[in-house]
Amino acid sequence: MRIAILALLLLAGVAGRATDLRRAKCFTVEQKDGYKLVKVANAWQGCGDTFDYALVPRGAKTPEGLPPKTMVVEVPVRNVALLSTTDVGFMEALGLLDKIAGGSNLELVNSAALRGRIARKRVVEVGGGSSAGDTVNLEKLYALRPELVMTYAYGSPSLDSYPKLTEAGFKVVLSASYMEPTPLGRAEWIKFVALFFGREAEAEAVFSKIERDYLAVKAKAAEAEKRPSVFCNIAFKGAWYMSSGGGFLATLLADANADYLWTDVKGDGSAALSFESVFAKAANADFWVNVGSCKSRRELLGQDNRHSLFKAFRDGQVYNNDAKTGPGGGNDFFELGVARPDLLLGDLAAVFHPELFPGHPTIFYRKLPE
Repeated sequence: MRIAILALLLLAGVAGRATDLRRAKCFTVEQKDGYKLVKVANAWQGCGDTFDYALVPRGAKTPEGLPPKTMVVEVPVRNVALLSTTDVGFMEALGLLDKIAGGSNLELVNSAALRGRIARKRVVEVGGGSSAGDTVNLEKLYALRPELVMTYAYGSPSLDSYPKLTEAGFKVVLSASYMEPTPLGRAEWIKFVALFFGREAEAEAVFSKIERDYLAVKAKAAEAEKRPSVFCNIAFKGAWYMSSGGGFLATLLADANADYLWTDVKGDGSAALSFESVFAKAANADFWVNVGSCKSRRELLGQDNRHSLFKAFRDGQVYNNDAKTGPGGGNDFFELGVARPDLLLGDLAAVFHPELFPGHPTIFYRKLPE
């Protein structure tokens, strides 16, 4: 399932190519005199800052005239602490798992190769994951002495670890792939990760193949005669948060040639709706996807018996994105799925148009049993 890097490197014309961004919108790369300037914009919803990183060849002199607050990072980096499992797929695709010295929420890791390294104590749990109140164990992090800490941010002082880590003297880089509104935009963050390890050529080869495969599935799905209607998610604490029409999931659904019923929701976030408003529009929808933690239709009904009123429920056309989980309960949709949107799209296209993808085994999606 994971990408065979050596085979991909045989693609012609890749070696020595500058970083070419075609899909990602939240970071840029500028080739300067003797170094690369990487800028991360829109690191979280409503973020008004740009985070700048000057990537300087190991042993070279620090450039002069850098923008204020620019973090200088010597590359290639020799070890890293990952505070998000969403970057694991990129690291594995680039053959960089041996560079991971520490991480957070390691029990949620799905990669078999990385779990093996964790079991052999090659990777240390340092905390600081996505759970509210989860803090980084600075003593463990100091003992690891990672040259880089890669994390993410929400723009919340109570949740974000990067200010504390920066104050403690660590080189901290914000990875914001989750802010990309398109699947291929998220996948192209493999190039962001690659920049810190001198693997730009490998990243271009990997991404180019994923992009080609994704577009091939999209083209095949477009041949379908019927475009089924679909809605997503489930009510949480009284509000049904429906994904926007310009976001990641809506793009996946459109590329799978499905009619997502909330394309009118602006932006790339979500809209808080009432059950009644959702039912008014989706009562006769053909499919229902991404139903949270529900493992069966019985469980879905237990959360709200009105769910039985939806046609998709009655027809058994309810699919959740939790088919591929690790021993610790981590959902590979948020790990491998970030790096492999071609596989995500293949799943949805096969669900919506089985006549075009006969016998196609789904990886991340499964039909909810009774």
